[in-house]
Amino acid sequence: MIAPALIIQALWYYIVPENNFFHTWHPIVAFIFYNLALIAFTIKLIRHLTYYMNLYGTFDEHITPRDYVADKDVRRLILSVLIYTVVRTAGGLIFGGYNRYIPPSLGHTISWSFPIKIGLWFIVLDFFFYFYHRAVHTFHFLWKYHSKHHATKHPTPIQAILADDIQEMIEIFLIPLGATLVMPLSAHELWIAQCILMYVEGMGHSGARAYWTHPLIGEILRPFKMEITIEDHDLHHRYGKSGKNYGKQTRIFDRIFNTISERIEGIEK
Repeated sequence: MIAPALIIQALWYYIVPENNFFHTWHPIVAFIFYNLALIAFTIKLIRHLTYYMNLYGTFDEHITPRDYVADKDVRRLILSVLIYTVVRTAGGLIFGGYNRYIPPSLGHTISWSFPIKIGLWFIVLDFFFYFYHRAVHTFHFLWKYHSKHHATKHPTPIQAILADDIQEMIEIFLIPLGATLVMPLSAHELWIAQCILMYVEGMGHSGARAYWTHPLIGEILRPFKMEITIEDHDLHHRYGKSGKNYGKQTRIFDRIFNTISERIEGIEK
């Protein structure tokens, strides 16, 4: 759903005549379209990860199966997903400087060097996330805002979004905003980044027994043993408040500050 959404908008601008009132997409139209596309991407992602969880099994399943969403949390979870998609979509359009007169296109709204730009954006994002995440595990008065997310030690992809209101605001809005201020991306580049971000977050909470890493920068970081895999964040949940593996996009800062835990099952052979 990453490329199709961009292609659909580009085709619209190509097919609909320039003198037609409906040729350009008003920001509200763009918001509705990309928000629906992000919801569709989320649904497809959960189905994709669930398929591989069933196919490959999950980490630690010989001891404990995956935790599922309690009935009392279902309404909250649905609301969280809606907030997530709305805030991420709106934030991407606003902070990416969406221009209704320029369709998605390489060399214009999407730089030819966009893989490098987005890769650097993820590293900056992980820098902010690492120190925020380590702080909420270190200081007791902050842990109360993060403990809800750690109610599960063996999460599933949908539980990646289950959190306290303050945690949601920080992780959904403030940290991506900080990364975008440091490493600016266009609205269409942010769309690509947001989808990859959602994929990595879902992947990290799936527990699927596979050595999958970040699709954009994982292989680049692997020679330095700084790539993140599914088991890394899965172990983070099992550690609870005691921590380890605070990064969610990379292990760069875990490696630098020696907060890495050794993998148990997800080891390359």
